[in-house]
Amino acid sequence: MLKYKIMIDLSYIWIDFECPECNYQDQIQLIDIKCEKTIYCNNCKISIQLEDNDASTHEGIETINKAFDDLNNLFEKFK
Repeated sequence: MLKYKIMIDLSYIWIDFECPECNYQDQIQLIDIKCEKTIYCNNCKISIQLEDNDASTHEGIETINKAFDDLNNLFEKFK
């Protein structure tokens, strides 16, 4: 019998990011926003302070991770 467990940590998913100064396209991880990290543009070299307004990134990650946990619990019931 196969055992299913969905394990995805959205904190480490890469997302597209555009520098507000030079519009350079780059990628950051959601954890960078969640931790309000200071990042640097690889093109113009400015520092950018990321903000998680109203903790929306943090709450979104937690909500989706809980949904995966609930799905795993549902799979457990079908064993």
